Amino acid sequence: NDLGERRRLAAKVYAHTAAYDGMIAEWLGARRDAEVAAWPPTLHPRLELVQPLRYGENPHQRAALYAAAGERGGDARAARLQGK
Repeated sequence: NDLGERRRLAAKVYAHTAAYDGMIAEWLGARRDAEVAAWPPTLHPRLELVQPLRYGENPHQRAALYAAAGERGGDARAARLQGK
């Protein structure tokens, strides 16, 4: 494999491992002191790129739109009816 392919696969593996570690941390954090907490002390959301945006708050800034990984609906996945 070429270097680009190895880097792409390494990034994919690390993202998968980080998501798994985040789920474990949330599960353990919610079960401290032998009782299940109402809310975990930390969250580790997984977001994926939906699309790059034309510009950020100001025209010289770059921006992108992200949504929860695996999410099918919501504002970020809404169909554009008109405009850029």
